[in-house]
Amino acid sequence: IGSSNITPIDCSVAVTTGGVAQNIIAANKNIHGFIIMNIDNTNGGGEPVWMSFTGTAAAGASGSYALAAPTVTTYAQPGSFSAPIGFGANKNVSVIAATTGHVVSCTKW
Repeated sequence: IGSSNITPIDCSVAVTTGGVAQNIIAANKNIHGFIIMNIDNTNGGGEPVWMSFTGTAAAGASGSYALAAPTVTTYAQPGSFSAPIGFGANKNVSVIAATTGHVVSCTKW
Protein backbone atom coordinates (compact mmCIF):
# COMPACT_ATOMS: atom_id res chain seq x y z
CA ILE A 1 0.00 0.00 0.00
CA GLY A 2 1.40 3.37 -0.99
CA SER A 3 1.43 6.54 1.11
CA SER A 4 -1.82 8.47 1.13
CA ASN A 5 -2.56 12.17 0.85
CA ILE A 6 0.78 13.12 -0.69
CA THR A 7 0.62 16.54 -2.35
CA PRO A 8 1.28 16.35 -6.11
CA ILE A 9 4.01 18.65 -7.45
CA ASP A 10 4.29 19.77 -11.07
CA CYS A 11 7.66 18.84 -12.56
CA SER A 12 6.78 19.56 -16.22
CA VAL A 13 9.48 20.97 -18.50
CA ALA A 14 10.08 22.45 -21.90
CA VAL A 15 13.30 20.91 -23.22
CA THR A 16 16.02 23.53 -22.82
CA THR A 17 18.24 22.33 -25.66
CA GLY A 18 17.14 19.82 -28.26
CA GLY A 19 19.29 16.70 -28.34
CA VAL A 20 20.63 17.25 -24.82
CA ALA A 21 19.26 15.27 -21.86
CA GLN A 22 18.03 17.15 -18.84
CA ASN A 23 16.85 16.03 -15.43
CA ILE A 24 13.10 16.23 -14.99
CA ILE A 25 13.19 14.85 -11.42
CA ALA A 26 16.21 15.17 -9.15
CA ALA A 27 17.17 12.12 -7.08
CA ASN A 28 15.19 12.20 -3.85
CA LYS A 29 14.38 9.20 -1.67
CA ASN A 30 11.27 11.03 -0.39
CA ILE A 31 9.54 10.98 -3.80
CA HIS A 32 6.86 8.29 -3.66
CA GLY A 33 5.99 8.19 -7.36
CA PHE A 34 5.63 10.15 -10.58
CA ILE A 35 3.90 10.33 -13.94
CA ILE A 36 5.61 11.54 -17.13
CA MET A 37 3.76 12.10 -20.43
CA ASN A 38 4.80 13.29 -23.90
CA ILE A 39 2.03 15.83 -24.53
CA ASP A 40 3.65 17.96 -27.25
CA ASN A 41 2.17 17.45 -30.70
CA THR A 42 3.66 20.58 -32.29
CA ASN A 43 7.32 21.03 -31.24
CA GLY A 44 9.28 18.49 -33.22
CA GLY A 45 6.23 17.46 -35.25
CA GLY A 46 5.29 14.38 -33.26
CA GLU A 47 8.70 13.23 -32.06
CA PRO A 48 9.17 10.77 -29.21
CA VAL A 49 10.65 11.74 -25.87
CA TRP A 50 13.16 9.37 -24.32
CA MET A 51 13.48 8.95 -20.56
CA SER A 52 15.85 7.17 -18.19
CA PHE A 53 15.47 6.26 -14.52
CA THR A 54 19.10 5.26 -14.01
CA GLY A 55 21.28 7.67 -15.94
CA THR A 56 21.31 10.09 -18.83
CA ALA A 57 18.49 9.55 -21.32
CA ALA A 58 19.61 8.93 -24.91
CA ALA A 59 17.51 8.18 -27.99
CA GLY A 60 17.58 4.48 -28.80
CA ALA A 61 20.02 3.62 -26.01
CA SER A 62 19.90 0.79 -23.52
CA GLY A 63 18.34 2.01 -20.27
CA SER A 64 16.22 4.65 -22.02
CA TYR A 65 12.53 4.30 -22.80
CA ALA A 66 10.57 5.99 -25.59
CA LEU A 67 7.37 7.91 -24.95
CA ALA A 68 5.43 8.15 -28.20
CA ALA A 69 4.13 11.50 -29.41
CA PRO A 70 0.39 12.21 -29.34
CA THR A 71 -1.48 12.59 -32.62
CA VAL A 72 -1.27 16.06 -34.12
CA THR A 73 -4.91 17.12 -34.09
CA THR A 74 -6.50 15.18 -31.24
CA TYR A 75 -3.68 14.58 -28.73
CA ALA A 76 -4.75 10.92 -28.71
CA GLN A 77 -2.41 8.14 -27.60
CA PRO A 78 0.39 10.10 -25.93
CA GLY A 79 3.25 8.03 -24.53
CA SER A 80 3.37 8.01 -20.76
CA PHE A 81 4.92 6.30 -17.75
CA SER A 82 3.32 5.97 -14.33
CA ALA A 83 5.58 4.75 -11.55
CA PRO A 84 4.16 1.71 -9.79
CA ILE A 85 3.73 1.72 -6.00
CA GLY A 86 7.15 1.56 -4.39
CA PHE A 87 9.02 2.90 -7.42
CA GLY A 88 10.56 6.15 -6.18
CA ALA A 89 13.26 8.37 -7.60
CA ASN A 90 16.47 7.49 -5.80
CA LYS A 91 18.35 8.52 -8.95
CA ASN A 92 17.82 11.42 -11.32
CA VAL A 93 15.11 10.89 -13.92
CA SER A 94 16.14 12.46 -17.23
CA VAL A 95 14.44 13.14 -20.55
CA ILE A 96 15.64 14.02 -24.02
CA ALA A 97 13.83 15.24 -27.13
CA ALA A 98 15.30 16.31 -30.45
CA THR A 99 13.64 19.73 -30.48
CA THR A 100 14.25 22.69 -28.17
CA GLY A 101 11.01 23.69 -26.46
CA HIS A 102 9.44 20.21 -26.59
CA VAL A 103 6.97 20.06 -23.68
CA VAL A 104 6.92 17.09 -21.30
CA SER A 105 4.23 16.91 -18.62
CA CYS A 106 5.28 15.56 -15.23
CA THR A 107 3.78 15.21 -11.75
CA LYS A 108 5.60 13.79 -8.74
CA TRP A 109 4.43 13.03 -5.22
